[in-house]
Amino acid sequence: MSDTASVPSSASPYIDELSRRVLIYDGAMGTNIQRHALTAADFGGAAYEGCND
Repeated sequence: MSDTASVPSSASPYIDELSRRVLIYDGAMGTNIQRHALTAADFGGAAYEGCND
């Protein structure tokens, strides 16, 4: 019997696979992050305002 047999399936194949193994996510990561409209507060506060690193 597999360790993953009792893992519930999610709506995302990516999330399902994360429950089974470590994944390397490569590609347009910056674009994916930007679509969440994060602010400096999401990264640690005013000290990071305008930081692009």
